[in-house]
Amino acid sequence: MIIHVVDDNGNILDATVTVNGIEYQTKDGSLTITEIGEISPEVLVSYLGNEKSINVNLLQDPDYTVIFDRTPPQILSIDLDSSGEVMKLVITAEDPGKQPSGIELEGIIVRYQYEGEWITANVYKELGVYVGELTKTNPGSVVYFEVTIQDKEGLKQIQNGHFSIPSDNGGTNHSNGGNGDNGDGEGGFDLLTIGLVVIFIVILYIIIKKLMGSGE
Repeated sequence: MIIHVVDDNGNILDATVTVNGIEYQTKDGSLTITEIGEISPEVLVSYLGNEKSINVNLLQDPDYTVIFDRTPPQILSIDLDSSGEVMKLVITAEDPGKQPSGIELEGIIVRYQYEGEWITANVYKELGVYVGELTKTNPGSVVYFEVTIQDKEGLKQIQNGHFSIPSDNGGTNHSNGGNGDNGDGEGGFDLLTIGLVVIFIVILYIIIKKLMGSGE
């Protein structure tokens, strides 16, 4: 029996292999045992506290490869969609690597808050993205969120931030998924800018009028 141990990108790993209760150590990512005494021995492979069991049948195949995912999943973007009856936090994520374990749907946690206690959203997968359903709130409100993505081997990424609900409550706000605090909507910023411009014009007009008056 030959056991190979690699990570999700094909790099060799040295691990502990237990065969029928007897421990062995791989060398350069591999272990060869010539005498076992049975067709389907109990084989456990352990690397950095993560343990995997192999279903071995030596009549079918004497060569086995065990993969440990060491690359955490990545959150690519988080968008707020308030266009429908139900407000949604739309998450795009991936588990990188040549042979990743994959994102665990049950390991995705979306928590959000308007005012008061944090609420855990219902999460599902739809058309390749992950969706957390949020309760509707008043336009102009701010929703704070925390998104946890987990792969099938328990590696996680957590991102948090906030969005401003569009004034018409019918748009989509976008986040680039960078530092987690990048989800501000643009509606409030536009109104503020317009207000400042109007105030500036009024003040400038008053100053010019006074200067013209003093010149007379």
